[in-house]
Amino acid sequence: MSGRAPLMHCPYCQAPAFETTPQCPRCGFSLERVGSFYGVMPRLEVGLSDLAGLFRPRDARRIADATARLRDHFPQVSMSIVTTRLEPAQPLTAYAFWVFNRGGICRDLSRGGKSRDLLLTLDAANARASLMVGYGLEPFVPRESLQDIVNQGAPHFARDRWVDGVVAVVDAATRTLQQVFAGLEKTYGLDMVSLHQAEAPAEPSARPGVY
Repeated sequence: MSGRAPLMHCPYCQAPAFETTPQCPRCGFSLERVGSFYGVMPRLEVGLSDLAGLFRPRDARRIADATARLRDHFPQVSMSIVTTRLEPAQPLTAYAFWVFNRGGICRDLSRGGKSRDLLLTLDAANARASLMVGYGLEPFVPRESLQDIVNQGAPHFARDRWVDGVVAVVDAATRTLQQVFAGLEKTYGLDMVSLHQAEAPAEPSARPGVY
């Protein structure tokens, strides 16, 4: 195996870059600069951070039930949802990258390849959604699969049916991971039940792959 750093995509311009590169070689984007673009980091929580005020208590319970179903299947996977309201010129993927790395949603114990976090970020002002995964899931859930997952919620988001969209995305992510691990079991003969038990519960990681 190569020792080269994982390949990612710049969250601002989407150009290919390596995780260890301090700034994007095409546009100059860097994590150190992005905070000045979005202001003060909001207070966030693992799970649901409804900064845009989209959800009622019963909506939050539906979302919690959906993420609980995901964790029932994959105890080592953590999923958070953040809602916000951005200006049209503010890229959602760059905001999500900033939140994932600096928002305190992902803790530091299991960094790098053990990162199995998912972050769904919703821009209520512009009906936009972004889904990011950590490096531990990146080899198994490519960009195309992430887009397919987000597309399950897109019709709901376009109609301001935010809770329906979030549940659709979480359930689609669960199905995708089930298909991924079923394929690994078949191809490599892995006992995924034992793997889940051996690795869970693990601290989430703060190092995402960026899409």
